[in-house]
Amino acid sequence: MKRAVLLVLAAALTACTSTSPPPEPGAQRKDVASLVSAVTRAVAEKPSYRFTVTAPVAAGVTATATGVAKLNGDTATIDATTNRPVQTGGNPEKLHYVSTTQDSAFVELPPVFGLAADKPWVKLTRADTDEFTDTMLGFYDLIYQQAVFTRYHLPIIAAGGTLRLSGQIAGRTLYTIDIDHQKAYDALPDGFLKDEVKLALDQNVKTSVAEVELDNAGLPSRLRVTRPVGQGQIVDDAQFSDWGTSAAVTEPAPAAVSQRN
Repeated sequence: MKRAVLLVLAAALTACTSTSPPPEPGAQRKDVASLVSAVTRAVAEKPSYRFTVTAPVAAGVTATATGVAKLNGDTATIDATTNRPVQTGGNPEKLHYVSTTQDSAFVELPPVFGLAADKPWVKLTRADTDEFTDTMLGFYDLIYQQAVFTRYHLPIIAAGGTLRLSGQIAGRTLYTIDIDHQKAYDALPDGFLKDEVKLALDQNVKTSVAEVELDNAGLPSRLRVTRPVGQGQIVDDAQFSDWGTSAAVTEPAPAAVSQRN
């Protein structure tokens, strides 16, 4: 009898101390913490991808941007193209952004700006606070926030999110997450993200809903965040593909950059 008891105890001890195999990439997560951790690990293994994002411009108006993002630690490089009205009452014009640092970006401007045909690029630096820079970087930031979701939406989800629903369909795993903005504000360590959440709280927007879609490798294929505003809602909608792409993100040649007066 004693030997049997010892064998049982030994088996139990082995089970407690042995290393469990990591969960399968497509395994369904039971809470927000494990979901965010799994997505973060999966993205770290393939930190480059293509994206299509739809950003709000004004009430009922959105703008789409497409491009490629590459993550490197706390920084990200982006090559993105969008169409935006750049003149009051004007038609949308093509804007092409490239950024390899946090503090600046280059924008390739359409002919309406009157730059020399061989110098269509302008460098935007966050230290400059003129209206042109603020507007152009504002367009870029709306793209960045969705395209580089690991730096923006994902930390907010981790800080204030509660998993409501999850399920699998056609090889994809879908998650619906309720985000409590006050909870996120209290938990976020990043000052910029706290300010972003406070903007919502100041407008009496207390909650939002995130919908995360993962492919069978555990990589995001879509992320939608919906916030109620007045009688309507604002939706950030991002789709991701081509994980591990080798597409280059390259700053324009100095000779193609116009000097600002």
